[in-house]
Amino acid sequence: MESSVVSSSSREGGERLRLHEFIASTSVSSFSSDSNGVVWFDVRVGAKYGEDWAVRHRYSQFLSLHDSARQNEGIMGHPDCEVLRTSSGTFSIPKFPAKSWTGRANGAWLEDRRVALDKWLRCVVKGTVEDLRSAADSGSEEFPPLIKLESLLLTFLEVPQHAECCRQQRIDEARQVLRATARSADEQGFSDSESDGLSVTESDAEQSDCSWEDLSSDVCSLDNYMSSSHEVTYEDLGDAQVLLDQLDLTLTALREHNSSLSAAEG
Repeated sequence: MESSVVSSSSREGGERLRLHEFIASTSVSSFSSDSNGVVWFDVRVGAKYGEDWAVRHRYSQFLSLHDSARQNEGIMGHPDCEVLRTSSGTFSIPKFPAKSWTGRANGAWLEDRRVALDKWLRCVVKGTVEDLRSAADSGSEEFPPLIKLESLLLTFLEVPQHAECCRQQRIDEARQVLRATARSADEQGFSDSESDGLSVTESDAEQSDCSWEDLSSDVCSLDNYMSSSHEVTYEDLGDAQVLLDQLDLTLTALREHNSSLSAAEG
């Protein structure tokens, strides 16, 4: 039985799922007919972490997504010139393909519909992701209609069903980077006394005032936690990124410092 796209829960274990944390790209890559002659469009979802996946939808499900977005005021305007509403204003999106047609639906007509659906979905996902990601990065208030549209897109793209796999891949990659960065610093033999207070520029001073030994201890603690915990959140991953940024600044400062000493000695 065909299901329409409605705004379902976009939370997993009480945590709100964010489109930009899972999706790198989307494309309506192909179409096919089943034994009953029903046409299905294949949507390829490019995962930001982990393996890509595919979902199949009928045209009526795309239409339901489109109509729900209009009802929630994420999309507005005349059908021939619709716009996506964002926190910074509106911008035009490709025309959604018409529901009816004259004559028999043949391969060429279906291909035109696939192309139109692909352009429309790509643009809507891109606009939604960029605006909400910008709000998250800046700490500004999110645009309510886009929050509703994000929920619709999460359901349509079946993100909740793949969230755990994506999350685990992200955790694994973060752990690998943490370990590689720690190993790189250890191999260079930086000491705590060498790293205290060093920064490349004055603007970096506040961010790089942790010594290498302090940072390496934090890295080991976080790596151990991520290795053993079954409830790693995106806040934990954010902490990991902060540590990586601090390590990068500290290591850059140490390399700059050592280069200056070598030049002076030379």
